[in-house]
Amino acid sequence: MKYKIEKNIPITTEHPLYPFHRMEVGDSFHYARTKAKSVGLNSAHYGKHNHMTFKTVNKGTEGRIWRIK
Repeated sequence: MKYKIEKNIPITTEHPLYPFHRMEVGDSFHYARTKAKSVGLNSAHYGKHNHMTFKTVNKGTEGRIWRIK
C-alpha cells in the first residue's frame, strides 16, 4: 500500500462528533441517552488532552454535558 505524503495540513483540535472545542466553562449541550457512553468516554479523553473537565447528567431518555473547568 502506498501512502500520499501531504504538506502544510493544519493540526486540528476539533472533535469530529461533539463540540468540546467550542465550549467555554459553563456551556452545555443536550444529547440522546443512547449516546451517553460515547459522550462520556469522548469528553474524558478530550478533556484529559486539552486540560478541560466535563460533567454529565443522564435523566430518562436524555442527557446533558457541561464544561466545568
